Amino acid sequence: MNEPNSTVDGADWAQSDPGVADRHGGEWVVAVARKRGGAWRGEVVAAGSDPEAVRREGAERLGLEPSEVVVCGVASMDSRVWFGW
Repeated sequence: MNEPNSTVDGADWAQSDPGVADRHGGEWVVAVARKRGGAWRGEVVAAGSDPEAVRREGAERLGLEPSEVVVCGVASMDSRVWFGW
């Protein structure tokens, strides 16, 4: 892979975006994110309860090898409040 891995930035974005927590809290996700105009813009490309299935789906959608894809867990909004986020 010659360009930066956008799933690394996607994982950071997904774990801190309230909208992702609202839609995918308690799930595993593969996301991509890029900085545009000074703000991070992201997209969840795969989500679910099985991290390996999410990794394979995300890799297929992005045209990457599964070993190149970052999968992250997303905290639910309830747990974010409990943790003080």
